[in-house]
Amino acid sequence: MIIALLENKNKSKKSQGETSSFMQMAELFEKAISGSEFAGDFEYGKLLRHVFEHKYNGIATGENNRKSILLVFVSGQAEGAAQIDDYGMLYGDKVIYSLDKSGSYKLYLIEKKIAEGLAARTRIFDKKNLKQDNFSKNLYDIKNFSTKPSKVKIIVLKDEKPACGLKIIMKKNNVAISHDYTSSDGNAGFFLQGGDYHCIIIEKDSKEHIFQVKLSGKESLITIKI
Repeated sequence: MIIALLENKNKSKKSQGETSSFMQMAELFEKAISGSEFAGDFEYGKLLRHVFEHKYNGIATGENNRKSILLVFVSGQAEGAAQIDDYGMLYGDKVIYSLDKSGSYKLYLIEKKIAEGLAARTRIFDKKNLKQDNFSKNLYDIKNFSTKPSKVKIIVLKDEKPACGLKIIMKKNNVAISHDYTSSDGNAGFFLQGGDYHCIIIEKDSKEHIFQVKLSGKESLITIKI
């Protein structure tokens, strides 16, 4: 199910290395769901309450505007998130920032150690974004903009090679809007509205690099060399 979806959506859009990485994650989710116990369909808010009340370990799957969403629960808490779309997979906080919390989800119960393993790879750090009533606040006062957030992909190269494990913070008007960590391919992803941003890249030795980035409000691919 998940693997087939990812293959269809990324047939001509990803490099072999990126697709391989996404496929590995898809296989982990596929394997976990195939050995799971189906626990029903839930609206987003009811899903969170139901899982919390029963302290379930599980995976919830849903669809949102051609995007497939997977939420990972450990002991009743949402700890991980992944999104499959036309560009591959996103993980963690950036999935929750743009999540449609009015959708319906299918819940599958899995073993705790499996849930913990998936959560470790798709970690949600900013838990307040899970709440329905906090959605608009965490998109930087979205009511002041006429456009929806668009996907921004940043590739960081160091010595002409992909830089892995670097923290990237996107700031607008000196306010931190979002952050992510670069993957093994040097990639980080964000959902941001158009405008002027400061892109702050922090290396493992805490060395910082600051770049000015102007976003048009459309999907963007930006390569930065440090």
